[in-house]
Amino acid sequence: MTTQEFESLALVKSAFFKYNLSLLSYRNAVIVFTDPEIRIVVGFPPGSENFLSFTLGLTFDDQDFTEHYNSVPLIRYARQEVLEKESCVAFYVRPPRPGAYKLLIYAKHKQGETAIASSDPPESTENLYGAVCEYRLMARVSHNVCLPPFPPCQTGNYGQTEMAKRFNIRAVCREPAVRAIQGTVELRFASTDPNRPLPRLMGQLKCALLSAEALDHCILQRTLSTESALLIFLPEAGEYGLEVYANDPARDGSSYFAVRIQKYFKKHFLHHHHHHHHHHHHHHHHHHHHHLIIIIIIIIIIIIIIIIIIIIIIIIIIIIINLIVIINVITNNINHHHHHHHHHHHHHHHHHHHHHNQSIVIIIIIIIIIIIIIIIIIIIFFFFFFFFFSSLKHKFLAPCLIMSSQIWQYLLTSDRASPVRGLPSLPPAYLGPGPKFSELGLSTVSHSDPFIRADTGELCVHLAFQQNLPLKLMAQLLFATNDASEDCSHMILQQTRMNQVYFLLRFPRTGFFKLQLYALPENDRNDSLPGVYNYLIEASECHRLRGQVMPFPQQFAHWRRGCYLETPTEGILGLEANGRLSSQPPDSLPFSVSIPNAFAVAVVVGDEWTQLDPKGDRWEGSIPMKGHWGIERKLAVCASYAANDVNYSTLLEYSLAL
Repeated sequence: MTTQEFESLALVKSAFFKYNLSLLSYRNAVIVFTDPEIRIVVGFPPGSENFLSFTLGLTFDDQDFTEHYNSVPLIRYARQEVLEKESCVAFYVRPPRPGAYKLLIYAKHKQGETAIASSDPPESTENLYGAVCEYRLMARVSHNVCLPPFPPCQTGNYGQTEMAKRFNIRAVCREPAVRAIQGTVELRFASTDPNRPLPRLMGQLKCALLSAEALDHCILQRTLSTESALLIFLPEAGEYGLEVYANDPARDGSSYFAVRIQKYFKKHFLHHHHHHHHHHHHHHHHHHHHHLIIIIIIIIIIIIIIIIIIIIIIIIIIIIINLIVIINVITNNINHHHHHHHHHHHHHHHHHHHHHNQSIVIIIIIIIIIIIIIIIIIIIFFFFFFFFFSSLKHKFLAPCLIMSSQIWQYLLTSDRASPVRGLPSLPPAYLGPGPKFSELGLSTVSHSDPFIRADTGELCVHLAFQQNLPLKLMAQLLFATNDASEDCSHMILQQTRMNQVYFLLRFPRTGFFKLQLYALPENDRNDSLPGVYNYLIEASECHRLRGQVMPFPQQFAHWRRGCYLETPTEGILGLEANGRLSSQPPDSLPFSVSIPNAFAVAVVVGDEWTQLDPKGDRWEGSIPMKGHWGIERKLAVCASYAANDVNYSTLLEYSLAL
């Protein structure tokens, strides 16, 4: 190696050798490049990723070592990721404009578990970042290809965070940079110990170009048997940061106090250097305590305002009462004076009483008015408080993911917007089985994933229960796009065969639907069934039968006990494509239905009862309709359950087209 070569080598510090690092990409101190993004790689000994952590500083190479470009911190134009397989750390820099930059790379020994848990790192020498190497970047990039900054995440550190090791979870996708397919990304996280429960996950999207509101309904979190999945629908083409948070209900409590009062510090790091070559230490600033202070200040201000209002009201009441007393004294004196001079005028005495009553009435009226004013002020105050919080939650209040820890950060890029819109906001742990599901012996047969994409306008969801624990089930179908909650349960047909239950669904429109299932043991007297399983269905097609949305017949309580309908499954009979009664409706309608334990089954139209005949496990028959079309509106299927039973129970009810 010549002296010249040696002198042009990148400037490395003593710490570089202490940690046994190596330069894997650029060896020279000055890097001249024309690409809009440059990648610099530093190698470390295999296994060192467990105890080394890195960060970087980026400034303009000018007199002041300026750290901002158009008031955006330059550090936002850089990011890093550790590649465990290759035992290296990669730094990416996108110069915001052509010119000279100074890049400093720092490293330090990670702290132990205890230090991670405490919010403020102890100021010991061990805990400071030491500079390990320095580059001068010469960006010969044309202005119009310069890239925007990276997404405004908490840190510029992509991939797994130090916190991840505290949770029973590992990312299936180890690559921190992920490309979306059709504007959609699915990330899965598996448990490291199948005997322990998975932590709850929550994702937060960050994008420099979109408002927090635009990023609100983009992530669907659900738990599969041993995996937790985040499905992300990106609202526009572009680049996004995804912060993944974990919360262990057993250890951290089940609150995402978190999500309500969202983050406000964009960055974890504030980079302060004194740009000298011997600068060894780089401070890592934590902002976690700020958000608590802000919340406390807001609460104190609110309390002070309330106290002031109450004091003012009390003062007003005291003044008014004093005034009334003074007025009374004066009128009393006058009255007394009059009374003394004209003792033969008795009505003055009454007059005095009259004044006294009047003043009591006035006091009561004033007190009532004041109470009304207080109530109005409190109502206005609460409205203000509510709106204040909902508008500020995005901009202002901190990463109050108090009980959650960030475990991973991804960089997502998409060449198009996801076609999916209107994803409803679901409470944590809404999707999938509830606590009673396995307790009642239920299991999913057709769809074990609680998120279903339906593309035919119809769907059959199949579940099973234990033969020795028969259940009564019920389902509710709700249209849920954009958090609507429109009941479409008339579009469900519940079919039961032995211990198998089928829910046939027809989607009256496209979009998101919630399918909520409820169950109790069959002999349980309770009529309100607890929820046992929730699905979210994305229907990309809607159901039409001869151009009409065709509901199913209405099903009553007895139907839920093991019944099955072969025909007819149309909830409106005799309907034509124009939505009216067909011009030539059939003279008779065939019925075939399975009703266990029934003694007799009849179909009732108006006053006409037609008994069905038992054939194997079914009841069948042909129902004469000729005289009923256009007159009757309803048709019912009824059953009696004992020979001496004169009462029939209604199981199904159909509408007749008019």
